[in-house]
Formats: sequence, structure tokens, C-alpha cells
Amino acid sequence: MPHSHALETLGSLIDTAETQRTIQNTTALKNYIDQHPQLSDLTMSMTDEVKKKLLFYVGNADQKTQEKLQTELDTLSRHLTNLSEKPTVLHKLLCEEIELSYLFLRHADTIYARHSANLSSLALRRMDTAQIRFLRALKTLANLQKLPQFLNVNLGTQQIALTS
Repeated sequence: MPHSHALETLGSLIDTAETQRTIQNTTALKNYIDQHPQLSDLTMSMTDEVKKKLLFYVGNADQKTQEKLQTELDTLSRHLTNLSEKPTVLHKLLCEEIELSYLFLRHADTIYARHSANLSSLALRRMDTAQIRFLRALKTLANLQKLPQFLNVNLGTQQIALTS
């Protein structure tokens, strides 16, 4: 488990990147996550459990439906993974967020289909939130793809930053 200082630093970088959407803040977050791969492993293990439960609920405990949904999710995952030749940890985490957001969107659709006669305003807001979350994750991944890749070279007393 990461130390509380590491989590505080990560939380601070995320808050800054969300409130001040600049390339510098996103790059700082990207660099921090690249330097701490254990955060990715922890996140992936937690999201796998959430995915399994969502697939079970959306699939209505039907094995064939769950397999179909898993195939859709695998196809989405392959497309997202192929967006980057050399995916970083942040890219992998965003792909995971997009997959989860997709499942939450399907979950909201399932709730609507099963309970359309008696939906509350809370359920409708949950549906809107699921769509916003999915679209926001896609937009963030698109913005990440636009970031230049930096390479710092130290030549004695001179430090040079190269972009690809």
C-alpha cells in the first residue's frame, strides 16, 4: 500500500490538474504516475472487482449476456490500447477509467430499461452523470495523446529538454 505522503501528493496533483487544466499540470501528474507504478497495480486490482460486479448486474446473472458484454469491453480495451504505441501508466489508468465509465453507462441504461415506469429524478441524474463521466474520460485521454513526449538530457552543467 502506498504511503500516505505519496497519496497526498497524488491527490494534490490530481486536484491541480482538474482545476487548472494546463499542459504543465497534466504533465506533472503523468510524470508522478510514471514514477510510481504501484499506484496503477492497486487501482487495477480494485477496478477488476467493480467490473465483475457490474457485468453480473447488467448481464442479469445470465452467463451468455455477461460474455457478450465482456466481449464488448475487450473490444473497447483493444481499441484504447492501440491508440498509443508505447502506453504510459497514465494512459493505462485512463483506459481503465473509460472501460469502467462504459460499464456504468450500460448500468444506467439497464436500470432505465428495467424500471422505466417508476424512475426517480435521482436515477435520471445518475444516468446523466454516467454519460458525463464517460465523455470526460474520453476527452482526457484525447488531451493526453496531444501532450508532447519530453526527454531531459544532462550534459555536464547544461540540461536540455527535447520533445518528440
